[in-house]
Amino acid sequence: MIEEKKKRKAKILIGILITVIMTTSIIGFMSGFRGTRYRYKDFKFIFENDMYWIKINNQKIGFHFPPDNVEKIPAEGLESIKSTRMIYISFNTTPNQHLDLARLDLQEKLGLIGIYSVHGSAAANHTFLPQIDCNNATQYVPVIMFILGNETKIFKSDQNCIIAQARTGIDFLRLKDRIIYETYGIIKNE
Repeated sequence: MIEEKKKRKAKILIGILITVIMTTSIIGFMSGFRGTRYRYKDFKFIFENDMYWIKINNQKIGFHFPPDNVEKIPAEGLESIKSTRMIYISFNTTPNQHLDLARLDLQEKLGLIGIYSVHGSAAANHTFLPQIDCNNATQYVPVIMFILGNETKIFKSDQNCIIAQARTGIDFLRLKDRIIYETYGIIKNE
């Protein structure tokens, strides 16, 4: 009888030990999904689910690229975005998934800081979007025009039009992140 009690205690103890090991393993495994910490200047990001996340004004904001990946993209004319309450977002190239995601994400993130945006297309044959090109740009309502070109850069035309020129489709997302980082004050154009 004493032998059976010892065996039962040993089984219970082994069961508890296995339960503790399994529980701590699960907790350790799940904590690995909290993301990798990333620091850029005075800003702290978390890399999680293929996005770089930062908290600004109690909003969790996600980016496709880290700031140091896009800070070297030449960018001029972005100060007009910071000083307006409305912009047009347009394009003059064949839409693709990267361009569409960049335009929608730009609209969402600018909306978080009170900048209203209207989508358009420079092509007259788009029945679902208004025709918007650089001729629609004003001092108070600039146009961000996404185009394809030989290099990835952002520059301002003579008409208060900000040209976001991408060399490849994925560069549209890089340009969008560059615009948002500077508009939010994370990257400072010097």
